[in-house]
Amino acid sequence: MSEHTYSLTHAQRRVWFTELLEPNTSICNLTACVKFKGNIELDTLEGALNHSISRNDAIRFQLLEGEELEPRLHLTEYKYYPLRIIDFSNVEMIEIEQWIQDQASIPFKLFNSPLYQFYLLRIDSHEVWLFAKFHHIIMDG
Repeated sequence: MSEHTYSLTHAQRRVWFTELLEPNTSICNLTACVKFKGNIELDTLEGALNHSISRNDAIRFQLLEGEELEPRLHLTEYKYYPLRIIDFSNVEMIEIEQWIQDQASIPFKLFNSPLYQFYLLRIDSHEVWLFAKFHHIIMDG
């Protein structure tokens, strides 16, 4: 295997077996929403997010299918992640909460694909939320 592929850790194996038992579900999705109030420099926020991605190898792991029963982890090169912005400024709070629940319930494509997603939700002119979604296998495996 390549120098940038690795076996799953014991903790990641447990997460993988959960995926095998509960395929095509969001059982292994982890989400968070960070709320920012005030005058937010979106370019600075996007830059800080990308700095974190570039400095955190674990977040850039992707699963590769192998000949074995268990996948391998591939450390991908850093690529700039453009922050996706969704304008919810004219939307009721219940619809925003429903959008978050809907996103949280969408399973990740497990192989050869990023296991994280970020969205910036514009709530109004002085409030934005950073919605983050990660697959459990890259967060605390």
